[in-house]
Amino acid sequence: MDVTACFSPLLLWILSLWPVDEKRLVLAADASTLSTRFTVLAISVVYRGVGIPVAWKIVAATQPGSWKPYWLELFDHINNSVQSDWFVIVTTDRPIVC
Repeated sequence: MDVTACFSPLLLWILSLWPVDEKRLVLAADASTLSTRFTVLAISVVYRGVGIPVAWKIVAATQPGSWKPYWLELFDHINNSVQSDWFVIVTTDRPIVC
C-alpha cells in the first residue's frame, strides 16, 4: 500500500474539524532517529500542544546523503491541502534548506 496517497486526505480531514473562523495552522517538521536503524522524517499538525503526524518517510539511519529530497516530497504531498487564505507556520528543530 502506498501510504503517501493518504497524507493529503488525512490533513484535509483534520482541517475539516477545525473551527470555521480559525485559519491558522502550525506544522512541525521533525526527524527522529530510532537507534542506529531508522530515521523517521515526519510532518505533524500541532494542535493544543500535540503533534498529529500527517506525512512521514522512514529512511535508514546510516544512509548517506541529504534528507532535502524527502522533505520536499513530503511537503509536495500536502501542498494543496491547505487553502491559500490560511496562515501557516512551519517549525523545525534544525534548518531545512530548500
